[in-house]
Amino acid sequence: MPLQSDNYVDSLTGALYLDKATEAAAYKLAWDDVTSRALDEESSRTLITASMEAFTRG
Repeated sequence: MPLQSDNYVDSLTGALYLDKATEAAAYKLAWDDVTSRALDEESSRTLITASMEAFTRG
């Protein structure tokens, strides 16, 4: 799938317009890595609930 040339990345300190395919590809690789490591929705809920319970117990 070809990357579009109008990619926009917003951050806490500014924004980037990625107009080169290599720039956009680097962000796509990073995003793909993050999503491949992320928990699914149910596992995320379980982890968050367990963390909240542990925190409130002190």
